[in-house]
Amino acid sequence: MKALITRVSCCMLLLLASWSAHAGSLSVADVSCLEEQLTTAAWQLDPSTQWQFEDDGFVFLLNHDARRYEMGEWDLHRQGNATLLTISFGQEEMTYQMDGRCGQPFFHLSSEFAGEFDLTQTSKSNQLLNWLPGDWQVGFAPGGLQYSFQTNGHFECMSQTGNAYHVNTGRWTIARDGETLVLYTAQGQIQVLSIKHLQMDELVLSPIMGHNEIAPAKAGEDWFLNKL
Repeated sequence: MKALITRVSCCMLLLLASWSAHAGSLSVADVSCLEEQLTTAAWQLDPSTQWQFEDDGFVFLLNHDARRYEMGEWDLHRQGNATLLTISFGQEEMTYQMDGRCGQPFFHLSSEFAGEFDLTQTSKSNQLLNWLPGDWQVGFAPGGLQYSFQTNGHFECMSQTGNAYHVNTGRWTIARDGETLVLYTAQGQIQVLSIKHLQMDELVLSPIMGHNEIAPAKAGEDWFLNKL
């Protein structure tokens, strides 16, 4: 009888060990799946507020109504049976419990301090990626600000002061909301512009304020560009 009990106990321990290992792998897979979903779509809290999660750990928060943006960091991890999303902007950090399954179009976030809300996936077309490449000039006057957007994601920005020319280079991308141009310079600066109009050889951009911009500009001031 003792031998039978011992064998049963050993079997139970093996089953529990196997179940724990399987549950752990599911948790890791679950988080990995959620991370992939977060970083391959645009997300919104409401029609005017967009969140974009990058796979390098940065998060881009864009408020269209206030014409402001913020860059921060994000992390997704498991704690017990809970999935926690931590977002930090500078010295401010907030952790949300994230409820939902991988593959569904929204997640419910809750926090003791920020309350509860839904983060909803949006399906926006990024066809502007195909329309924007080329050389553009702000205004019609000779010597005006010129942008060259290349199909490989690089850009050049040339400006003139007197007889001196200044050139900024970096990377450009269209945010996943399908209507925001983000420029990253080689010096680590950022400029965010709302694409208000793009058709044939006409482009209208409007700067969105944040931190670390390439150059100061007034929020809501429209730039009219013509394709060269």
